[in-house]
Amino acid sequence: MKSLATQTAKATDDIARQIDAIQRSSGGAVAAINEIARIIGQIDQVATGIASAVEEEGAATKEIARNVQQAATGTHEVSSNIGGVSAARFGKLQRCRTSPQGRRTSLTAISTS
Repeated sequence: MKSLATQTAKATDDIARQIDAIQRSSGGAVAAINEIARIIGQIDQVATGIASAVEEEGAATKEIARNVQQAATGTHEVSSNIGGVSAARFGKLQRCRTSPQGRRTSLTAISTS
């Protein structure tokens, strides 16, 4: 009977050690899982920041494209106006050269237009 009690005590001690080892391993696994969750949270924050920056960059690019288009339109209008002014001056010069009175006043007419 004493032998059975000794064997039971040893078995109980073995089971207690195994339970302790499992609990330590579980604690390590929980700590590792918590660390992984923390890192995933950091990655999520960085990804959110990147997504926000990309969205802002897209909006800025659209605004730049719109401004470039407006500048191109304005440049075209200025170019057309310059062409119109040049054509008007050329026409006035031609009229001054072909009329007798225009020949005398051609320099005055060109300089005042």
